[in-house]
Amino acid sequence: MDLFTTKEVFNPAISGKAIRVKGHDSNGDKIDDLFLVKAYCFDHILLTSRNGNEWTFYMDEFKNPELLTLTVLEEK
Repeated sequence: MDLFTTKEVFNPAISGKAIRVKGHDSNGDKIDDLFLVKAYCFDHILLTSRNGNEWTFYMDEFKNPELLTLTVLEEK
């Protein structure tokens, strides 16, 4: 019997960061935009786009690089 299990979750350090999401979501819609991470949960993140729209992406959409890629933008 296992006492602990390992579960993949979003890194809490991405909260408040600017990110770029590129590719096709699970509905087949093309996405290539910058977002601000508004909140993160264990298996999904809530994003705000530059025009104020809110988006929700699930971790499974990023596990397959043929669907979506996520890049955290760093300030230089």
